Amino acid sequence: MAYTCWQFDLLSWPCLTQAEWAAWFQAISSVVAIIVALAIPAFQWRMARREKARDDEAVTAATAAQMLPHIQDIGRTLTQIINGEGPKLGSTPSGPIGPEASALINHKSVDILSASLRSLGPVRNTASKVVFNIYRAREIVETNGSTVETWSNRKFYGRLQAAQTATAQTLDQIDKLFSDHIGDM
Repeated sequence: MAYTCWQFDLLSWPCLTQAEWAAWFQAISSVVAIIVALAIPAFQWRMARREKARDDEAVTAATAAQMLPHIQDIGRTLTQIINGEGPKLGSTPSGPIGPEASALINHKSVDILSASLRSLGPVRNTASKVVFNIYRAREIVETNGSTVETWSNRKFYGRLQAAQTATAQTLDQIDKLFSDHIGDM
């Protein structure tokens, strides 16, 4: 049997036979194969996760762009209500609400926003506050014929005030979302 000691003299390896070299080579190759077998799925999983995150960002941006006019419309309506009706009617304990607040009760933009909350990503929390407060304000009103009344004007207009604050925060987050994607021009 031939010994091949000359290759590893510097490393102080013992002299190995051809069969021992083959066994070492096979063992090292097996370890490398196991490492590769574990690394490839981990790499593929990480790439799939990054791709999903990019897709989620794109869906969030697209949904935010679609929802922007609705959120702005809700914000304008809430501002008109708070500045116009709120001071007058918010001080009364109960009774009829103004025409703008009555229009907000069945405002289609609120329902459209509610249906799109899942796709809004990081904007979802503040947009949920808008929808939640308007829905809670809806629970406070009662329709008596052609008149829409509340059992607590203070709570009703308080909910609308909270929705207005959340609307402003939502619009700020959408602006930030797009400024992060586009940059300052």
